Amino acid sequence: MAFALTEPMAGSDPSSMVMKFEDRGNHFLLNGKKHWIGNGTCAKVMTTYAKEAGGSHHGKISAFIVDGDSDGISTEEMRNKLGLLTIKNAEIYFDNCVVPKRNLLGLKGQGLNIAYSALIDGRLSVAAGTVGVMTDCLEESVSYSKAREQHGSPLAKKQLIQEHLARIAVNTESSRWLVYRAALARQNLHDYVEQLKTEDHQWQSKLNRNNKHYYLLRSDADNLSTIAKFHASNSAFDSANRSVQIFGSYGYRKSKRVARHFLDSRAITIYEGTNEVLELKMASKILGDNYKAY
Repeated sequence: MAFALTEPMAGSDPSSMVMKFEDRGNHFLLNGKKHWIGNGTCAKVMTTYAKEAGGSHHGKISAFIVDGDSDGISTEEMRNKLGLLTIKNAEIYFDNCVVPKRNLLGLKGQGLNIAYSALIDGRLSVAAGTVGVMTDCLEESVSYSKAREQHGSPLAKKQLIQEHLARIAVNTESSRWLVYRAALARQNLHDYVEQLKTEDHQWQSKLNRNNKHYYLLRSDADNLSTIAKFHASNSAFDSANRSVQIFGSYGYRKSKRVARHFLDSRAITIYEGTNEVLELKMASKILGDNYKAY
């Protein structure tokens, strides 16, 4: 699967996307371009987002489920990346791509709301993944520092090496518990929506700010996943950097796991919300909407 939101001129600000859709009665036509889409070259199905060209929801964003082999779709892999070499990022071109009416995701005009909900899960999954990165960095570094000797004793006995190991351990555990806390908030939001589904057949129309309970649960999940992703991604890059330092010149080779973690973890401070934007999100949560910096 793929999550096709980002465009060349719409990254941190998805509301500025230019991809358009037209309502043609029994189907929609999509036209535009997405890029840096993970799994873009191989996805069997994707969710994508576009603004309506004219119509009652002109300018509002809607969400669509699109089959990867639909007519009017072409992809081009984005190469020369520093890391994340197992993920096929792609530019996806939509040229009069036909999407059946039943593939509208949610209600027309609610696409941005759906995308932001998806980003809660995305940030949470990124944060959870970094715990695995840091765990592996620590295990690799401990094993290497015990086996490697310099100046007559193992690296593991050197105080400055022990400082690196201790900091990686702190990074790992602090990130782990932020992930757990964010996951609990996300589960509470999920449970409420599932309950609403069983009680009201018009449940989709009630997922907005007028529903105070939903808004508070979503705001909590959004904020905690943002904090978890921000802290964990920075911690992962710091931990990988420390691991490379422990390995020394051996850690500078791509054949070493710590080197690959270093290259991969650099990307996670960028995708699913750049960490600069996440800092602004956290600050506006503290200060209130009247102090949004964007």
